[in-house]
Amino acid sequence: ASVNQIDFGGYIQDDWRVRPNLTLSAGLRYETQTNIKSHLNFAPRIAFAWSPGAGGARQPKTVVRGGLGIFYDRFNESLTLSANRFDGSADSQSQFVVSSFSTEGANILDQFPTLPTVAQLSAFGQAKTIRLVSDDLQAPYTMQAAVSVERQLPYRITLATTFVSSRTLHVLRSRNINTPLPGTFNPLVPNSGVRPFGNINNYYEYESSGTLNQNQLIINLNNRLNPNFTLFATYVLGKVNGDTDGPQTFPANTYDLSTEYGRASFDVRHRLFLGGSFGVPWGIRLNPFIIASSGRPFNITTGGVDRNGDAQFTERPSFAPAGADCNAVNIRCTRFGNFNLTPAPGEEIIPRNFGEGPAFFAVNLRASKTFGFGDIKGSNAAASGQQQGGGGRGARAEG
Repeated sequence: ASVNQIDFGGYIQDDWRVRPNLTLSAGLRYETQTNIKSHLNFAPRIAFAWSPGAGGARQPKTVVRGGLGIFYDRFNESLTLSANRFDGSADSQSQFVVSSFSTEGANILDQFPTLPTVAQLSAFGQAKTIRLVSDDLQAPYTMQAAVSVERQLPYRITLATTFVSSRTLHVLRSRNINTPLPGTFNPLVPNSGVRPFGNINNYYEYESSGTLNQNQLIINLNNRLNPNFTLFATYVLGKVNGDTDGPQTFPANTYDLSTEYGRASFDVRHRLFLGGSFGVPWGIRLNPFIIASSGRPFNITTGGVDRNGDAQFTERPSFAPAGADCNAVNIRCTRFGNFNLTPAPGEEIIPRNFGEGPAFFAVNLRASKTFGFGDIKGSNAAASGQQQGGGGRGARAEG
């Protein structure tokens, strides 16, 4: 399989210095690509930089910057290639999802580690996976606004505070559009249910129906006390919510996306970066670097059984009622809460990415020393020229 893709992007910008301490910028970017039918991708941007109190030879101690704009993402050629590889034709690559049951009580997994052939899989009535790209797929784009204040402090310290707010539309996700209609699938009966396309194959379609909202507060601190001592620190307070984490994200319920909005997989609330450069005796330079962050969220799923026939194990539990027996078959008690693994139809399930992993902390230290070997070419001649005045220049020219 192969794929060809052409991307085009053009950008124009104009900067207008309204006053010595105020600059306005405006720009417009246009992007387009082949392989998707999304070509009206115009992205305007506007920004300003203002230095209150600046004038003449006086250097400004405060700079305020801000801007807003639209930024497009591309539909990666690897996704188009995946759709070409698994297009369902006879000469294409085949992919099957093998559940724990097959047909009439036979279990194809009992053959492991012997791998079944394509003919055997088909004989067992296994569903073939077909990849599609939605006809109305749009290029994802982000509307972003940012404002920052930078201030020069005593002792060569620079403090910058930035607030960034972003909203992304047409975020990519995958969905099995041949999932059995609600209420028609029995997880104990393979390939049961009424499917929109009539057959048992899985049609995984890339679509652009997701949203993402992100807010960040970024604080930067830099200090250049002298050539032997520099220090920098960055702290980021962030919050990211959305209903998909990218093109390989499947919803818990193909026919109800309203329960998907929650924390994004990269919603790390606190992040800290601390580093510097220090000169110590014997010409050694130390560069420490510290990284600390709170935990990343992860999705909590029921696991084990595909309960809606979409060939994905993304079903999420509901919260167990108060006083539920933690030893019951359908109840799981964890440090994240108590969950019911078999929620009733219509019962509210837990939010996406409800769990949170451990915090992260790392310390790195690099020690370096520079050694010199030999003389720099021409250094002796340069030294001779400095001692002899102008005659040295003539000697170098003749050489």
